[in-house]
Amino acid sequence: MILVAGCEQRQNLATLTYRQHLYVTPDKTVFTGVGVREFDDGQQAELIRFEQGIPSGTWQAFGYQGEIIQEGSYRVLPLPSGVHAYHGLRVKRLNLFHFREGNYDYDELLVISPDSNLYGSYTLAEFARRQPFLVFPQLRRRPLTKVVITSKEF
Repeated sequence: MILVAGCEQRQNLATLTYRQHLYVTPDKTVFTGVGVREFDDGQQAELIRFEQGIPSGTWQAFGYQGEIIQEGSYRVLPLPSGVHAYHGLRVKRLNLFHFREGNYDYDELLVISPDSNLYGSYTLAEFARRQPFLVFPQLRRRPLTKVVITSKEF
């Protein structure tokens, strides 16, 4: 469960923009706090934590009666020193995205890249052809559902 302290900054997710691989507020400040998405009736639909403009930490999605329908976390993985590209794929950030829906758990690796010609979802077998585990050893023991190459987390 996400507990939001009264002094923590909250921002409507619809007002955040994505610039230079970071989420920023309307006044172009890199956002740290809790992003909130609401249903038309004003009830919260989603909460996402951000640290220095990056989804990091817990998130929750809610149903129309306020019940949690999905929950999980983002965890930024540090790139190995000096690694910014691999087999032609420019990498800005790796974010391990864990979520639970019902009785199912999923782990996805989000590869944040400006290379739109490579965007998509890949099975591990498809992505393994690029041998990412040689470059990102912190993933060797992590069972992943899929790998997503994208420009941003959501």
